[in-house]
Amino acid sequence: MPKDFLQNLSNSQLLELIYELWQNWFQNEDLTVICNEYLELNFDLLKQSFETYSQLSFEDLISLQKILIEKSHYPKDSKLNLFCGASTIPITPFPEILYSLLLKTPIICRIPENYPIVFYDYFQSLIPSSLQDCIKFIHWSREDENMTQLMIDKADCIIVHGSDETIDQMKLIGNKKNILGFGHKASFIICTLDKKVIPQIIQDIKAFKQQGCLSPQVIYILTEKIKYTELDEFAFELANMIDSSGLHLSPEEAYQKQTFIEDICLSNDYRVYGNSVVFSSDKEFEYSIGNGLIWLKTVEKLEDLPHSLGRLRGRIGSVGQNLDNEDQNILKQILPNTRICKIGDMQNPSLFWLQEPTYIN
Repeated sequence: MPKDFLQNLSNSQLLELIYELWQNWFQNEDLTVICNEYLELNFDLLKQSFETYSQLSFEDLISLQKILIEKSHYPKDSKLNLFCGASTIPITPFPEILYSLLLKTPIICRIPENYPIVFYDYFQSLIPSSLQDCIKFIHWSREDENMTQLMIDKADCIIVHGSDETIDQMKLIGNKKNILGFGHKASFIICTLDKKVIPQIIQDIKAFKQQGCLSPQVIYILTEKIKYTELDEFAFELANMIDSSGLHLSPEEAYQKQTFIEDICLSNDYRVYGNSVVFSSDKEFEYSIGNGLIWLKTVEKLEDLPHSLGRLRGRIGSVGQNLDNEDQNILKQILPNTRICKIGDMQNPSLFWLQEPTYIN
């Protein structure tokens, strides 16, 4: 197969090829069985992601390609992209494969060992022979520096989803390459004291056990004056629903969470609700340890929010909210170029959402 197979396709041929391949991949019913076995706890979320991508229309492809060409940071002249996915979030390869193909760029995907390999094996079997060398799925350990170096040497652009440490490792090894690093970001919720929204909050908290950059770690309650009676009612109901939500933790995760709560209880600076919610009068953003534990804080007015978020230094992944239209407009003004969505949809980014990289070389 000539290396420039993708380049030789007309744009209409390219779009038709991607559309057919994508539909065949995501509309296979057997895959739901595979993923159900793989992601016992997060299957609903992954299924939701499957549905989002499987509903991709031909017109969506056209629009997405236009966005990529005009606005994305992906190099348009790359001859080969190397993608390294974050082991905590199994949906990250989906868009990266799509983006590369729409830009007529072959891609190698490093698939972590805990990913559903069969899912990608099936995709590989769907690829026509003329396209086989343009999409490869390979597993190797990130500790295998020789393999990592070999793959980096092959590629023109390295796309990394993972921790800042992983990105730093890639920067050292591939310092002469184009690198797009999608590193650590953090998300939060800003809402009113409305208990009706708690089930949607639980949905965002449970997704991937708060291990992703779109997972809420802090809930800011928008209120001019704290009414502790209402705050307590909201916090206790939230904590009880988290504790009874079926968030299955490993013994190590449960011990970490219990130890954290016990340590917090020794301080008079916090109010602890159940095993999952900690109220702090300190308005500055604080990172959660995950596993269903969330900070609860207050903010008097939306204009005060940027000061509280100073620690994030522009690394906001997503903001969930239940605000009225006027406050939503204020939020968009004070947090421009930030993904703002309804509570409950923080882990369900639209197909067209392209993150800003945290590192670009």
